[in-house]
Amino acid sequence: QNNSKKYVRKANECSEHCIMDNISLVPGDIARYDHYRVYSVTLDTDKHVDLFQKLEQQSDSLTFMGHAREVGQKLTVLVAAHKVADFADLLQTFHVNHRILVCI
Repeated sequence: QNNSKKYVRKANECSEHCIMDNISLVPGDIARYDHYRVYSVTLDTDKHVDLFQKLEQQSDSLTFMGHAREVGQKLTVLVAAHKVADFADLLQTFHVNHRILVCI
């Protein structure tokens, strides 16, 4: 039983120190990502690189982990729920090789 108390105390310590960008998170501040998707895309052509550079500049519904820079690059993109269908259509239209990493 002492071990279980120790684990509970450790879990509480971890949750008390949950900090993002130096801002403590409290229950009312937690962002929701229901129905978002995380994609891994491969930029196989110069057209793909140009397309994803423009998307990164113009869209506030896509979050890029990295920047589109060169042919052959893999890029990870978080897609907002309301843009999943549009993003899937874009991938198909431009024949972008991709994988869905996470469906939230």
